[in-house]
Amino acid sequence: MLVIKKLIPFAIIILLILSVLYVIFSGKSEKTMEVPSGKEFISVQVQTIENNKEVKSKTVTLTDKEKLDEILRAVDGLKTKQSTITNTEKEIKDVDSYFFYFENKKERDPRKPFPYSFFITEKGYIYYTHNAINSLDTPQRTVKAHPDVLKKLKKITGVQ
Repeated sequence: MLVIKKLIPFAIIILLILSVLYVIFSGKSEKTMEVPSGKEFISVQVQTIENNKEVKSKTVTLTDKEKLDEILRAVDGLKTKQSTITNTEKEIKDVDSYFFYFENKKERDPRKPFPYSFFITEKGYIYYTHNAINSLDTPQRTVKAHPDVLKKLKKITGVQ
């Protein structure tokens, strides 16, 4: 019994340290997304995905620099957490979504990925595939859904 009483303060200290470490490291997993300016690009292609298939009749391409900038400002500064590719695939399966592919050259090599992209689900979760122009990264997903951003993006692009 005496040994247990001596271990209680030690156990409390260990629990406090672990709690502090958890708070510190769990906070690190969240980040604020910073997206490039629309002035960096010449166009954006918006693909609509329904039932896990592209709907070609709903694909939209925009070249208006102001609209490109407005699209990117709408998804800038949101809180995200890292997601795995496997989790991302599971989360978007059977959920309609909109992929935004930005281009910064007139002639694109189709064997190379787009310089910048992101997508948003019909539920309003945004998945960032890049951390900068020409820099693919492990996907980041917004911490919460943003249906207001989806509504705004649909209005800017004219996507239904």
